[in-house]
Amino acid sequence: MKDTKTLDVIETAVTMLRTGRLGTPVESAPGIYELRPCGGQSTWRPLYVRHGERFVIVALTREAMENPAKFAAGVKRAQRRAAALPPPPA
Repeated sequence: MKDTKTLDVIETAVTMLRTGRLGTPVESAPGIYELRPCGGQSTWRPLYVRHGERFVIVALTREAMENPAKFAAGVKRAQRRAAALPPPPA
């Protein structure tokens, strides 16, 4: 992605996730949550899972209302990647 403004917005959302400054998570599929950068105004959605004590971004996809097919494909990609994660550290 070459759009630095979008990258900055996504990085801010990831930082908020990392520091626990997000509100109620939005579940896109069982166990798959989406970040909504800029209060939902961004057209990009990082999808993440809880993996032990950490959060793991497993996909980056387009927003559902803008492009439902790409969002659905992103959720499927996130589910595959989440399933392939090794067991979390004890």
